[in-house]
Amino acid sequence: MSKKKTMRIIIGLAVIAVILPVAVIITLRATFPPDKVKDMVLPHLEKAVGREVTVEGAGISIFPVFGTKISGVTIADTKREGFSEEPFVTLDGFFVGVRLLPLFQRKLEIKEVVIKNLKLLVETDTTGSFNYEDLAFMGGDEDEAAKAPKKKTPGGMPALPIPLTLERFAIENAEIVYNDRRSGRYVTLGDIDQRVDIAMDKELRDITSTGELVVSDVSVKTAEISKPLTGFTVTFSHDIWANAVEGKAKINTVRASLQKIALEMTGRINDFIGTPKIDVAVKSDKIFIEDVIDEVPVELVPEVAKLEAEGFVEMTMDLAGTIDSSGIPRLAGHVSFGDGKIKYEDLPKAINGLNADIKFTGTSLTVKKFAFKLGDNPVEVRAEVEDFARPTVDAGLKATVNLGDLKDIMKLPEGVTVGGMIRSDVTAKGKVDPADPTKLDVGGKVVLSEVKATSPDVAKPILVNGKSDFTNRAVTGDITVQIGSSDLAIDTRLADYLALVVADSTQKAPRPTLSYTVKSSLLNVDEILVRSQKTGAPQEEPAQAPAHLLAAPLPGVDVNGSVLVKKLVYGGVTLNDAKTQMSAVNDIVELSADAGLFKGSLSNKLRLDARNIRDIGFTNKLTIDRIRVSELVPVARGFLGDDQGLVGLVEGINDIVAGGLNLTTDMRGHGATVEDLTKTLEGEVEARLSNGTVKAGKFTESFTKAIN
Repeated sequence: MSKKKTMRIIIGLAVIAVILPVAVIITLRATFPPDKVKDMVLPHLEKAVGREVTVEGAGISIFPVFGTKISGVTIADTKREGFSEEPFVTLDGFFVGVRLLPLFQRKLEIKEVVIKNLKLLVETDTTGSFNYEDLAFMGGDEDEAAKAPKKKTPGGMPALPIPLTLERFAIENAEIVYNDRRSGRYVTLGDIDQRVDIAMDKELRDITSTGELVVSDVSVKTAEISKPLTGFTVTFSHDIWANAVEGKAKINTVRASLQKIALEMTGRINDFIGTPKIDVAVKSDKIFIEDVIDEVPVELVPEVAKLEAEGFVEMTMDLAGTIDSSGIPRLAGHVSFGDGKIKYEDLPKAINGLNADIKFTGTSLTVKKFAFKLGDNPVEVRAEVEDFARPTVDAGLKATVNLGDLKDIMKLPEGVTVGGMIRSDVTAKGKVDPADPTKLDVGGKVVLSEVKATSPDVAKPILVNGKSDFTNRAVTGDITVQIGSSDLAIDTRLADYLALVVADSTQKAPRPTLSYTVKSSLLNVDEILVRSQKTGAPQEEPAQAPAHLLAAPLPGVDVNGSVLVKKLVYGGVTLNDAKTQMSAVNDIVELSADAGLFKGSLSNKLRLDARNIRDIGFTNKLTIDRIRVSELVPVARGFLGDDQGLVGLVEGINDIVAGGLNLTTDMRGHGATVEDLTKTLEGEVEARLSNGTVKAGKFTESFTKAIN
């Protein structure tokens, strides 16, 4: 073949290669003018959504990319009452561009799919109903063809008719608005940009997808926040390979971030068509605590403006196993804190030295280290818990706290000061068994050294020394208290207390029992209490609901104890050898008090049946023996100073008679409130006067006038 002939063939083929696509394009433009394309597209859109749809333009694009474009799309919102008249969807442009030559090779290479300026409105009415619930594709009547029974076909992923490549899927400058009228929440996801690249073979055995989504203008407004919270940025990117036939996927990376906080996932998934088996790892970047604090809205939490924080958090988590109804896959994770520091603006010292090393699985937790300092005071916690269903624990707490530093770490009430040292070293080890709480071996002690406190409500400083010891059977305490010239020695023992911590599933464990002894050589209440000085006319008390005798059932602890005070001073009255005995068993409380008063004695016995807090039974017997009437006046003023009526009654009796008084009262009542008790109160009062005389005065003057 001559060179000229060969050249003619080459030129002819080149001309055909150029002219043929142009001819095809011209033919397509002539066959599908914009109005015809619009008429073809619009009915399908309206049928799919069941709403009014308008399209400004539609047609075929030739340059720079061959494809189909639609512009000016608007989908109307629901016509139901309670919703806005704004469109449900508006769309400036939708374009699908393909490569022509691969079509002749039976390949579909989509150059790009671009959605421009999409705006989506999602809203609810005041009842919580959404505006998309009546879209046609969300439900409604099916046609007969859809209702007809479908023939079963062999399983498996269907093959594509031709290989498919999507070079670019992009959403440009989109906005999603969520308006919840029921809760008052208004959220805007603005400036949304997304790009996705997808390639897949004909058999769907080699699918790759990469892409990134950026939402750079997030705004939130709620009923509690009138000024919208703005400036949030969310990003999401992925790089994934999949074999849809075999149900395999490899996650090269999936990364999500909110501002400076980011998580990344890698791993594999098998059999995602059937019962998925996963092996993935999730890890965080180093998250700086100050960045987290910066993201807390000041409008929502005003106090965060006074908070400074330093340090970092890192997290890793592995998930492996089968995802099915039996539960979550095997889980293992690790969280670490480092160089942590938290400081409040109003306080001179910070919580510092925060370091933690925590590991966890789906059934266990190990706190290898959790340590921090309250100012200069170290606190360290360790814990290990195995098998959450039937836990076995090994935990410990060590702390040394100089209470004098508390004023630099936390805000104390006005006028309150504290000082002294508290040292604690407590451990717990063993099985947590609801049937036998004593299997948990608890040990350790808390020591109080020269603990001193002052308060505006207490006239003298309070000084406390002592210790508490812990075992799995009991907590014992040996405490001494000095308040001015008053002294208290307190011994306590709380037995079987673990039943308060570990729920007793068998209801057979013994009830916790508190026993105590309080001894004092002198308790001068007048020296301790700061009495309020009332001036001016008495203020009318606002009406209040009846006060409950008990707002809740007793805590299920039996109590047995005594208080012995050699000398008790209150209201200027001195009681000698005051003794109080208390017993509470199965929510029946018995309290007795005895004391020497002047040359006589005072005795009171109270019984309270609190097994039913809606109807508490009450009995009280008071006995006053060999006390002179004149001696009752200072007693009334000291003990009943707030009740001027009773004080006046006692003073009135003293104006009329003199002598020794023996008084016995035996009262009963029941109910849930003080008002109930007042209404049901009944009993007997017996008073006897010995060596009595009637005083001259108002009584004799009235009597003389009467007989004259």
